[in-house]
Amino acid sequence: GSRPLQQLSRWMEPELFASLQLRRALVQESQEHFGRSRPSPYADAHVQSVHAQCPTSQIVEATAVVRCRKRTRAVAIRMEARRTSWIVTALEIG
Repeated sequence: GSRPLQQLSRWMEPELFASLQLRRALVQESQEHFGRSRPSPYADAHVQSVHAQCPTSQIVEATAVVRCRKRTRAVAIRMEARRTSWIVTALEIG
């Protein structure tokens, strides 16, 4: 939440980027409903662990455990090599 979401658009499938935009909009709507004095639920987030595997030389799948204030969340991501860069093709945030 500390950088513009638009920075991720070039490294993500368009559908995934659209779902992240929706998620951010829902968080912002919730903050407005309950008052702006509430801090972002993702403030002070830090990664506790990461595990990655490569099913092929062109694919990386990783999971991470992220601590956000009083909650712990799981994140799963799949990246695929495309030409000269990696593109996120799947993303789940629990």
